[in-house]
Amino acid sequence: MTSSPMFWAIAAAIPAVASEFAYRKVAGAGKDWTDFWWAFAPTWPIISYGVYRMVNIPGASLIDAFIVWALAVMALRVFASVVLLGDHVSAATWMALAMVVAARAVQVWGPK
Repeated sequence: MTSSPMFWAIAAAIPAVASEFAYRKVAGAGKDWTDFWWAFAPTWPIISYGVYRMVNIPGASLIDAFIVWALAVMALRVFASVVLLGDHVSAATWMALAMVVAARAVQVWGPK
């Protein structure tokens, strides 16, 4: 399981999107993120380690890792926007998500 690029992409994407969500809430309260740097700083090495592990999995190319990372982050961002924030997500964003899902499907089930 931990040798899967998707595992490490999700492990890095969760704190990244959680930080973006928290920033959105902080900015909405009229505060600056630097007032809460101590809350955001612990996520930086977690995100970095997840990306490091994702790109260093044997047999996975850098572009493979990029597609997996893009899928994990984009899916979580859309989830946070729609479900947690109640924002409108443009058709272009949905189309971009569909294209990244299609790229991942080709990675998994396409010709090797």
